Amino acid sequence: MRLYKPFKIITMKKEKAVYKMTLNFGSSEVESTFVAEKQKVEKLIESGIAVYLGRIHGNHSEVWCSISEDDIEIISEDPALIKHYEEHSVGVNPLYCTTAELWKSVSKDTYEKIDRYAELHEEDMSDMLVDDILEFLVVNDLE
Repeated sequence: MRLYKPFKIITMKKEKAVYKMTLNFGSSEVESTFVAEKQKVEKLIESGIAVYLGRIHGNHSEVWCSISEDDIEIISEDPALIKHYEEHSVGVNPLYCTTAELWKSVSKDTYEKIDRYAELHEEDMSDMLVDDILEFLVVNDLE
C-alpha cells in the first residue's frame, strides 16, 4: 500500500542521501547506515513520529523512539554511494519500521486524515510503515 496522490508524486523532487543513525539508549547504542529521501527524513525529525524498532536489544526488549537531529546525519550525497547503500544497507532503516502510538506524534487533524485514508484502503494503521506515513505527510504537505 502506498499513501500518495499519484499526480503530485510526478512533480516531487526525490533527492536521496546516505544517512548514519546512532541511537543511544544509555547502556547501549544502535548504529545503522541507510539510504532515504531527504524530505522524508526531515519530516520524520519534524513530526516526532515514534518509530517502533522491535526487539533490537534481545528477546525481552520493546524499543521505540522518536528520531532527532542529534541522532541522524547525512554522510554522503554521492550517487555511487547511494546506489551501494541501497543494495547493502547496514542496520535498521527507521523508515521501514512501523510506528508506535502515532496519535501522540501528529496533530489530531493529521491523524484523522491518515486514519481515513487507511480505512478507505482497508489497512490497519498499526501495520503501516513509517515510510508510507511520511510519504502521505510530504505529498499532502501536512505537519
